Amino acid sequence: MIEEQPDNISDDFTFTETHDAAIKWLFTDIVTWFDSDKKLFLDLYYNRTEEIKEFVGMLQNARGEYERKNILITGRAGIGKTSFIYRIIGNEALCNNIGIKPILVDYSASIPLGRDGCLYNFVNMAEKAFQEIKHPINTLNPNHQEQHINANIQMIRNHLNYLKKQNAPHIVIFLDDFDYANDIWFELLDYFIPFAAKSPASVVLSVRPPLKASIEGYDHRFSLHFTKDVNLFDLKPLDVGDVIASRLAPLMVKKESEHLLSYIINKFKQPDVTERLRRKLKITKFSDLSEFEYPLTVKHCNFMRKITSGDLRETFDIAYDSICYILKNRAKLEKHEEFKHIRYVIGREATLQLFYDTNKSKFKIINLHDRKSAKAKNSLWYNVLEAVLVFGIIDDVHFYPALKAFGHPKQIVDKAIIDLSDKSNRLIEPVKISFPGTRPKGYSDDEYILTEKGMYYLEIAKWPEYINRFGDYRKSLVEEYKS
Repeated sequence: MIEEQPDNISDDFTFTETHDAAIKWLFTDIVTWFDSDKKLFLDLYYNRTEEIKEFVGMLQNARGEYERKNILITGRAGIGKTSFIYRIIGNEALCNNIGIKPILVDYSASIPLGRDGCLYNFVNMAEKAFQEIKHPINTLNPNHQEQHINANIQMIRNHLNYLKKQNAPHIVIFLDDFDYANDIWFELLDYFIPFAAKSPASVVLSVRPPLKASIEGYDHRFSLHFTKDVNLFDLKPLDVGDVIASRLAPLMVKKESEHLLSYIINKFKQPDVTERLRRKLKITKFSDLSEFEYPLTVKHCNFMRKITSGDLRETFDIAYDSICYILKNRAKLEKHEEFKHIRYVIGREATLQLFYDTNKSKFKIINLHDRKSAKAKNSLWYNVLEAVLVFGIIDDVHFYPALKAFGHPKQIVDKAIIDLSDKSNRLIEPVKISFPGTRPKGYSDDEYILTEKGMYYLEIAKWPEYINRFGDYRKSLVEEYKS
């Protein structure tokens, strides 16, 4: 019997600029298409079927109960909280079926207008929602004037009581991207406490762990209504390989196979999406864009998940460069068989060349050793990551003394904690902090943990290829405590 050979990208495949443009377009944030092409948004939205069912059940309970009527959506940066919200509110049939009317307050859409811009948008969206359910509000003052904000929001609250008597749809106010509100998030949430507390409406707040910790460390009124006496919905990261396969499906070769990856590709290889792609790239014949098989190894998908903590935006940036690299260089790359298919190996050296040595990639691997202690030349960021791993609690008993012994004074360590927890790095995140905003004056007894990304960087820092570029961390706090 002749042994079946694994499939491979065909020898006559030629990577073109059109492939480059197609892959980049397919990895676009689908939320940007929501207003202009809602069907495309829904066509490319991947999975979360069971989570949608669970969340719909929470909305149904919120409509029927006065107690615990609010919902907190938690999840790390980029795992899809915003697209999940749009997936819910974008399904008008679903909202009508459970008897709700959503009002979306998206802080990122208000930038750079800030607090007032966000509140103006809320008033506009509320006014529009009331019109759509045939119960318009006719008492609002002219919007976009600061002196009218409080009065207009009070009138919206009064209107909610009227709607309840009319048996109108249940109003659900979604608050999204308040993580970007920096040191004014508590001012904004103050306007929505009355809605979360004693109004007939429900409030759904979507947050990352740092904002959740800030809310719970700021004021019991805030934590009670937004993070504690609420229904908690924790959104988990999706499987990286499956999401990438679903996005690339229009370019993938169909294969008859029971393997889940092939099922996903076949499911998302929809003629409508393929036709949109053809029009977008101005291709007269789709045969001009030759298809290929899914090329990424499981190991590379795990790398993408770990180094981003599941952030899909960053994952797509890595995937775009990785797939283009494979398609251009497949003839000289090491091959690896997975599920009877050939995948292409991107080793550590090539990974660092792609995501550090060149400025072409949007994703950049972090140099942990850029800052070192003055005399001993110990790596500041590496040692602080270790201290968070070992101690967790930021205190004067263990945390600061241990780092001082490595040559890192308290003031420098405080700055490192801010940098490591910054939105662009996300190597650590707070579990408990006792201050509002993002620029604290002190860290007394606050508590942090390493993210998956932070844990992975402790591993990456030991790669010979990483050390060749950035040097070593010199002295290790973890190794010292183990000895």
